[in-house]
Amino acid sequence: IRFKCSHIRSDHSCTCCFVRAFRFCLTLVDTTRNSDRLRLGVSPRGSLALMKAAQVYAGMMGRDFVLPDDVKKIAVPVMAHRVIVRTQNTIRLSDTGEQVIEYIVDTVKAPIE
Repeated sequence: IRFKCSHIRSDHSCTCCFVRAFRFCLTLVDTTRNSDRLRLGVSPRGSLALMKAAQVYAGMMGRDFVLPDDVKKIAVPVMAHRVIVRTQNTIRLSDTGEQVIEYIVDTVKAPIE
């Protein structure tokens, strides 16, 4: 099942998102919003940026559809600067946005089928 098509650029072919890739994006973003390690998670605009970046990545890989693995591949560079890390004594002070997003990507199960 495909979710929707959107043009990356007007001169490029359409890159579609499978529902499972779209839901995976939303799950990752929701996890950032509920993480104890973050004061502020990814915004709705950040979730759109994640999906668009996954579409671009899939297009660069020569595919006209997005897979959950595409989302995993680009999640850290797209989302890390969009979060605010919690800095309390109960949380490790050395955490960075990149480390927290890597942890979230590693712990959230990507859909298989």
